[in-house]
Amino acid sequence: MNPDIRAAIPPPESGWPKAIPLLVLIGLLTYSNSFTKDFVLDDVSWITNHRHIDDFERYIAEWNRIVVRLSIQLNYKLGGLNLPGYHAFNGAVHILATLTLFGIIRRVLRQPRWADRYGPRADGLAFAVALLWMVHPLQTQAVTYIIQRCESMMGLFYLFTFYAWMRGATGGRRWWYVAAITSFALSAGCKEVAGTLPPVLAIFDRIFLASSWRELRGRWLAYLAIGVIWIIVLIPFARTALGGGTTVGLGMGLPSVTPYTYLLTQSEVILHYLRLSVWPVHQALDYLDWPIAQSIRDVWPAFVAVSTLLLGSIVLLYFCPVWGFVGFWFFGILAPTSSVIPIIDPAFEHRMYLSLASVAIAAVFGTDALLARVVSSDRLRSSIGASLLAAVTIVLMSLTYARNETYRTHLVCLETAAAARPNNIRPWVSLASLYINQNQLDRAEEALQRAAAIRPQSDAVTRQLAPLRAVQGRFDEAERLYLQLTKMPFNNYTGIRIYQNLAWVQVTQGRPDAAVATMRQLIDKQPDVANNWMVLTAVLLAAGREEEAQQAASEVRRLDRSQARKVSREARNMIFAQEKIAVELEKVQGLWLAAAAIVVDENPDPEMFDTLARAYAMHGRYDAAAATARRGWDVAREGNHEDWETTFTNRLRMYHNSEDVSK
Repeated sequence: MNPDIRAAIPPPESGWPKAIPLLVLIGLLTYSNSFTKDFVLDDVSWITNHRHIDDFERYIAEWNRIVVRLSIQLNYKLGGLNLPGYHAFNGAVHILATLTLFGIIRRVLRQPRWADRYGPRADGLAFAVALLWMVHPLQTQAVTYIIQRCESMMGLFYLFTFYAWMRGATGGRRWWYVAAITSFALSAGCKEVAGTLPPVLAIFDRIFLASSWRELRGRWLAYLAIGVIWIIVLIPFARTALGGGTTVGLGMGLPSVTPYTYLLTQSEVILHYLRLSVWPVHQALDYLDWPIAQSIRDVWPAFVAVSTLLLGSIVLLYFCPVWGFVGFWFFGILAPTSSVIPIIDPAFEHRMYLSLASVAIAAVFGTDALLARVVSSDRLRSSIGASLLAAVTIVLMSLTYARNETYRTHLVCLETAAAARPNNIRPWVSLASLYINQNQLDRAEEALQRAAAIRPQSDAVTRQLAPLRAVQGRFDEAERLYLQLTKMPFNNYTGIRIYQNLAWVQVTQGRPDAAVATMRQLIDKQPDVANNWMVLTAVLLAAGREEEAQQAASEVRRLDRSQARKVSREARNMIFAQEKIAVELEKVQGLWLAAAAIVVDENPDPEMFDTLARAYAMHGRYDAAAATARRGWDVAREGNHEDWETTFTNRLRMYHNSEDVSK
């Protein structure tokens, strides 16, 4: 930009310092009830049940979405699984993204070409857009659902890239370009949708900052850096997405989806997004059951409508570039998830996180233009506009506040998802799993019946029916179901659990040698997973094959020396639970995992011996319990653990009297 144009930019107005604390305050009020909401859905696999959550290097080594992983590790190191910390981080990201959006729009409106028309009202209009975007209930999934910080963090860095780029292009120091490039890299490290940024940024630069395409050449070095990051970080993700085949489903019994049928389906999905943007009621957490269009005849009204909007946005880029860019922003950011790359979930509301800004801009500037036509008085027009904004904000805040309650607990979340879309198999299957863990076996049976009625041959139903039968004590049927699942293509996410559960069923049936064979089959498929060797150690001990158990234990130590303490804590929790709710399978599992932990750990602590002793007592093996407690007493004495010495003395008295500690 030449110096004359820079000089024409009006100075900052005094209104923006008031807008910032007001946006922060409203954001805090809107999400004030989110801080105690539970870990739900994918939070479990990403955080609470992730096998490397307490191992920074291993957790980060999985690499995908590394910036998000770093943020999870930050939360975990500072507060463990303390929920308010995770929610405070998510809320801060969303509020910072709101302030960044406010800054972008405000600076755009203060450009020379719009200063006469919007300059005096730039702060107010930018505030209105940012406010509506922030409090809209569509944003709850990216804010209150903890792991969907993938979307909000990507959005924050995406927006800041534009803000920093604008500062650099309008007379700021060169380091603003460095900030923009760094922010793009961070955005790419949060979610692959950041791959849309380079073309969107180039169009934004040409429309709002540069007087010609030639002027963009002056920023060639910054564009080169953006391009290099684009290629290095994002192209591999695109290759994976495009090369992954045309069938999706992951065991949910979904039909084949091709790029063509997915594109057709997305026309209705996009209209659904727009409806929720304007009328945010009947939201849903899970849209796995969205019908896949097989022909354009199935969706032609939606296809025509969305095609018209898309083509209109492209045409407007030439005839009315500003409004064309608003449409281009909407469709461009949705493109990776709503075009031709088939994804198992046809729709997710958090995908609208950034695209919702287009709707907010259209609403605010459309209302402003309408009021300018029908109301002549500036003061009256401002009063009406402020009143409308306040009314809409209060409604949206109320809806968002209520929507946050969906995430109160994992159970409430799943039950809400099932109620919103009762023909969706996934919430019912997930509910069955949760009910099994809570020992609500009748409810688990009902949930699986609902799931089976939707897709009778679904492997997902079988994956939950097998553990249900095992917990019910129907071991022969459980083994048959698990063997059926082992014949399916191996999946790292579920395969390990299937083989391990099968092995525990076989041990509980009194067939530990069969369990050993099962675990060796699993290790052939996944030899570098320490927990697989740990379970093998346990079932070898159950089979009385102690020498082989020692060899397996050495593999556990080689792969992950912390595995013994983790498994001992897991066994202890399992045993404590079984002292109240007797499930034979888990009693057996707790016993042999506790035994394996002591074999693996080269310096077992008193608690590990107490865990194993209690497990023996639960099985009525009081001599073994007493012998283990004596070993624990010796360890406690050597380590000067007086409390544990007293504990083991009391335990020994009970075990000699054949008394269970829990009685």
